[in-house]
Parts: sequence; C-alpha cells; structure tokens
Amino acid sequence: MKLFQQCWIALLEFFNAISLSPSLGPPQEQQVWDADSHTVSPHAGSDGPIFAPPSHPQDPGEILKCDYSRMGKEWQPCSTPHSRACWLAGPGGQQFDISTNYETKVPTGITRKYTLVADEMNVNADGVLMPYGKVFNQQYPGPWIQACWGDTLEIKVTNKLKYNGTTIHWHGLRQYQTLEHDGVNAITQCPIAPGDSYTYRFRAMQYGTSWYHSHYSLQYGDGMAGPLTIHGPSSSDYDEPKDPILMTDWNHRSGFQDFQQELEGRFPLMDSILLNGQGMF
Repeated sequence: MKLFQQCWIALLEFFNAISLSPSLGPPQEQQVWDADSHTVSPHAGSDGPIFAPPSHPQDPGEILKCDYSRMGKEWQPCSTPHSRACWLAGPGGQQFDISTNYETKVPTGITRKYTLVADEMNVNADGVLMPYGKVFNQQYPGPWIQACWGDTLEIKVTNKLKYNGTTIHWHGLRQYQTLEHDGVNAITQCPIAPGDSYTYRFRAMQYGTSWYHSHYSLQYGDGMAGPLTIHGPSSSDYDEPKDPILMTDWNHRSGFQDFQQELEGRFPLMDSILLNGQGMF
C-alpha cells in the first residue's frame, strides 16, 4: 500500500509538471480571513486597498471585503458602474482587468478559510419530504463560498455521511499547480472516508460565479452543492449586484435509487425544479 501511495504521488507531480501551467513562484505570506469571525489579521505597514467588491451580496450582513493591502498604496480599485472590466489600477498604468492573463498574473489577496460538513438531512424543498438528503452544513443549497481574485482558499471538508466517502469539486477553477485539490474522486484524490476530514487549498486565479459540488457518485443530486463566487472584473457593466441563483432538478427519491431503476431499463423522471433550494410540487 505504501508503494502504491508513493507511485500515486509521483504520478500527480508528473502531471502537474507537464500541465503547462505557469509557476506561481514561491508562495507569498498572506493575511488570514476566518469565515466564522469575518476578521482579517492586519500586517504592519500594509496600506493597499481594502474594499467591498461591486458584486457583493445583497444582504449587508454578508458583505466581505477584498483585501489587497500587501500590494501597497499605489494600487486602487478601479471598477465603476460604467467600467466593470477594470479591477485594480496601479503605478505606471498597470492594471488588473478583464484582459489580464490570469494564468500568469493575479493580484495578491489574503487567505480565506471555510468549513464544510457533509451530512445527512431530511430535505423539504417543494412541500414533499425527501428523507435521503445529503447536504453541506445542514442546509440546501450549501453555504455561499466567496473570495476575491487572487485570494487563497482553505476549505476544510469533514465527512459525516454514514455510508459514503466524498470529494468536493470547485467548478470553474482550473487548479493550476494544485491538481491534487481539484476534488475529482479516484482521479486526483481518494475519497474522504466517513469520519475523516481533508483541507483543500488553492489560489483563486479565475473569477466569476460558479458552484461547488460533491464529485462522488450521485451525491450532488441529493443536495451536496452550493454557490461559489470569486469577485473580480466583469465583461459587462452593471449598477446593482444580484446574488447567485442555483437552479436544479429535484427528486423525492435518492439519486442512488434512480440509478438502480435506470440500470433496470426504467428511466426516472424528475419531480421538481428548484431555485435556490425552493420549489413547488
């Protein structure tokens, strides 16, 4: 088993090396943001921009701050309702904007920490109780994970499912140099066993709104999914932000039950369509 693990690690390192992904250089020390306390540990002498992103949540109590204090006072936010393509403007006409090649150049943000707990839960999403729900943090959809362009995300996932392992995929993030944190079960990592935890750590090199979900078998169809936003520039101008809307098919049965039915040649039909976990049957 030890030999197998060593070979697997060597194989992952090989694919990282040939992925043509740019080297990010030595990791820079970053500030730490805790999702539970919503606080940032300050650095002495740091005076770069700290601001609420224009795509912030509509609920004032949920607004986070983009923190680029380590970049220095020469950098300032440049996004306006009439120019959302710009993100940060710096000395000598430098910019981080929609045209920046984010595979080779990203701003220096902070580290943001989240905790996700995969667990069972009865879900009443459309007026009918679904007793086979699998969710994050006892809610469906899962918590909205947010960061700013250039931040590093540390997301601890604890598996409290009774019978399944799990892995979590961060949809839309290419995971250059962090292949082992892509969350693809049996490809980039082994499943997180029931009762175990695993911490994903990766840089938010891309930006925009997407979703995260279980990549283990049929779990995300039972509720293991949530919104993911990396705040950054936009290709279109806007004045007011809108929170993400997660639109999903929904069954009153587990996806595992439907899969067995499909194997028997009887194709299952969906019961509902949900918007942010709510619908009507």
